[in-house]
Amino acid sequence: MAALGSWAPAWSVLGVSRLHYTLRTGEITLKSGAGQYALETFRARWHKIIQECLRIRGGQDEPSLYRTPFARRRDAYDYMDMVISHAYALHQGQQARAGR
Repeated sequence: MAALGSWAPAWSVLGVSRLHYTLRTGEITLKSGAGQYALETFRARWHKIIQECLRIRGGQDEPSLYRTPFARRRDAYDYMDMVISHAYALHQGQQARAGR
C-alpha cells in the first residue's frame, strides 16, 4: 500500500537513477540531478514517470501526471526493473573489461 503514495515511487525511481548515474560515471549526484540524467539517458517511454517523481520531489503543487496511483506504481516498478537490468549489464561489462 505504501507504494501507492507519492513518496515511495519518487524515492525509488530517483534512487535507482542515482545509482545508475554513479555506476556509469563514478560520480555522485543529488536525486534531482539523477532525474535530469535519467531524462537525458533513457527513452521517452520513461519520461512521464521520471517527470512525475521530479515533480513530487520538488514539492510542486501541480496535479499528478497520472490518473491513478496504480498506473504510477506500475510505471515506477517497470522503470526500476529496466534501470536495474541496465545497471547490471553495465556492471557486467565493466567486470569483463577489467578481466574479472
